Amino acid sequence: MFSTLRTYLGGVWETNNTKMTSADPFTLVRFLKQAQDLGVKYLVLEVSSHAIYYQRIWGIDFDVAAVTNISQDHLDLHGTMEHYIRTKLRLFKSLVYARRKT
Repeated sequence: MFSTLRTYLGGVWETNNTKMTSADPFTLVRFLKQAQDLGVKYLVLEVSSHAIYYQRIWGIDFDVAAVTNISQDHLDLHGTMEHYIRTKLRLFKSLVYARRKT
């Protein structure tokens, strides 16, 4: 699990020192590689609209997505609620185009 506050991998909780909901791509790739090396089959990633907008999650194929919050907190980046919602919808659109897993 990778979230704003903490990460959990291999039975170990760690503080997310980046203080970002979704870390930079290099940090995420290292985290995903560690998970793979540990044989982790499922991961939960908290993904912010900032991460979607700035493509921090580019290249990650998601099987499932959920929205937990839509508020005016991120209008500094998005400008309008419409842009904010459209940005979040990009994660769901990526589910349609993701490679099928066997």
